[in-house]
Amino acid sequence: METNNENYIKAKAILERYLKENRLKRTQERFALLEAIYSFDSPFDIHDMQEKMKGSKYRTSLSTIYNTFILFEKAHLLMRSKPDGRYSKFFANYNTHVRQFLVCSECGQVRSVSLARLNSSISHIKWPRFKASTYTLYIGGICFNCQKEKEKKESRS
Repeated sequence: METNNENYIKAKAILERYLKENRLKRTQERFALLEAIYSFDSPFDIHDMQEKMKGSKYRTSLSTIYNTFILFEKAHLLMRSKPDGRYSKFFANYNTHVRQFLVCSECGQVRSVSLARLNSSISHIKWPRFKASTYTLYIGGICFNCQKEKEKKESRS
């Protein structure tokens, strides 16, 4: 797996500290899952992770992945998006990148977009007693394919 090395090294140190402070086991599977998280370029779901882990030497069940993701969320290493009660999507939290996504409320597809004017506007906002370093924006709606599918169903009725 190819990871964003600098962010992964920082995240690994945070995880090690979190495990030590909370007296949790330092398992190889946890670190393999953390490494896999940092190899994704876009939001992913539990099944994407399970598929990625099939190629690794660690046999991780869905239960292990779910439980580890909960631990990573508590350690602020992983963020979850659950658009309109649909499929949960995840992405690594420890980086300074700005993220903007279009999320289909029908099929759960997540597409990364870049809105330069929005980035510029948000970077100039002054927050009282807070220094912002990153943000994530989800814009919900219906993707082109789901729109077409809805139109087909409506025309048949």
